[in-house]
Amino acid sequence: MNHQPYERWIFESDSLTHAEQEALATHLATCKECARLRQKWSQLEEEALSSPVMLAPQPGFTRRWRHSLIERRQREQRRQAWRFFLFLVAATTLVFLSLVCILLLTTSPTEWIQAAVHTLATTASTFAAARGLAFTWLSLAPASLNIIIGIALGLSFSILVLIWTFAIWKTALTGVWNR
Repeated sequence: MNHQPYERWIFESDSLTHAEQEALATHLATCKECARLRQKWSQLEEEALSSPVMLAPQPGFTRRWRHSLIERRQREQRRQAWRFFLFLVAATTLVFLSLVCILLLTTSPTEWIQAAVHTLATTASTFAAARGLAFTWLSLAPASLNIIIGIALGLSFSILVLIWTFAIWKTALTGVWNR
């Protein structure tokens, strides 16, 4: 026999409609198992309601629970950050190894050496050209223009440092997540 609605009604007897109460009473008269469940539930309710002492939590329970909640959240955030970091490291390693395998299969060591020497030579000549351009600019431009450009670059750098400092300060005060 299906006892499901009746078993639920036994535990929710306060919120039943009149028709549901009548159906439950009829079922309890014919079903010994549900009648026994109803009797035990009634005894349990009486014991709980007639208990003279309601135990209060230990002093400081709320504070300790909140503190442990904060610790658990921080621990979980750290664990998630480590998982994400390890995932990134694994993905980067996989991509790097794949590229190395492709490189090994498609080129010869002489091409690698030739490319490395070419890159070093090009990089050195590019830095030398940039240095020469900067010195030429400084020697040909009027001193007042050099001063104005220096002040503009210095102010730009200072403003960026102030913005960065403000962002760090706000993050330190409010935290990353709004709570």
